[in-house]
Amino acid sequence: MTLNLKKHSRLCSLLFSHSVLDNPMDDGHTNTKTTSPRQQEEEDEELHSLLVPNIDDLPVSPTSATDSNFVTYFARDFINPGHDQYVHRHAN
Repeated sequence: MTLNLKKHSRLCSLLFSHSVLDNPMDDGHTNTKTTSPRQQEEEDEELHSLLVPNIDDLPVSPTSATDSNFVTYFARDFINPGHDQYVHRHAN
């Protein structure tokens, strides 16, 4: 699942707002920001839609590990014609 920048920033802000509201601060005080139940429900629905992919957008079969974890390069061999290779490079 790829997120564009706008969705990514909205997801981060929603996750941060939930963690700040649900957890007490380090000094022992809780955040006094109040939200209405309807607003909280709308934020929860938006967060759910950002985190859980739409099943209609998913591929029929998952991509192979080589396609998703490796970058593929084509290496042409100029010294020995016909010995060209595909090189799969892992990010690590």
